[in-house]
Amino acid sequence: MKIVKVKGFVLLLFIILGISCQETKGWSEDDKNGFLKGCIGANNGKVSEEKANELCSCILDKMMENYPTMIESQKMGVEDIKELAETCQ
Repeated sequence: MKIVKVKGFVLLLFIILGISCQETKGWSEDDKNGFLKGCIGANNGKVSEEKANELCSCILDKMMENYPTMIESQKMGVEDIKELAETCQ
């Protein structure tokens, strides 16, 4: 069950990361809010809304630590995203 959740989030992350096309300095509030909204929305009731919010916020924090912009985060591979998501569980 844990693997299914991670795979769902991995797919979601690729979709969300593909949305942002402009180069900016840092992560804009729109980038952060868009990521969180999409991530939490992709939960589809698999976990509580509170848990989804917690997990998605953790993933976002770790992405922002490792990648200075949303554009930079698009360099993440599937395995990178899986590893990052698993550290948040």
